[in-house]
Amino acid sequence: MAEACLGRPIAADIRVGETLDALFVTPHDPAQGTSLAAVLKRSLPVALRRTGDGLRVPTDVAMRLPTQVPGLDLRWASDACRFIENRRSATAATPGLLRALQLLKQRGVEYATQLIADSAGLTTLDAHQIVNVAAMTLSGGYGLCVFDEQAPARPSLSYLLTIYWSRATRRISQ
Repeated sequence: MAEACLGRPIAADIRVGETLDALFVTPHDPAQGTSLAAVLKRSLPVALRRTGDGLRVPTDVAMRLPTQVPGLDLRWASDACRFIENRRSATAATPGLLRALQLLKQRGVEYATQLIADSAGLTTLDAHQIVNVAAMTLSGGYGLCVFDEQAPARPSLSYLLTIYWSRATRRISQ
């Protein structure tokens, strides 16, 4: 930790891991890995795993990672910033989405049809698929995967109609 103590911050890059489930903090100088871990531990009192890619910061911990840490010169990749932004947004939206999904489940196909009444192609879907499309396109939604075991060829139709309808009504976030 001598580098940080002598007034020279440890330079490190923060980027998203290949599997998109964690951030990695990698020192510019590999010899500073132990010092980097010690400084980060003061900001994040959890065990971080060292890998060949750097210190692995799991999603739940990454959301608490400060953008500035004394003793470190953190350089955030744009995809790492987006990673944090997306997860914070999804975490904030989840309670409302769960309530909306419960309401949709309770009210069924008639309610679902009202939610997506401006969609073309509903006549090609079964009742449960209409509910699925409505669920996948709830306002503020961040993504939903629905498996339909009853008709192997139709899940792709439900998905394609959802994408088409979402783009047509500009409900997909860029």
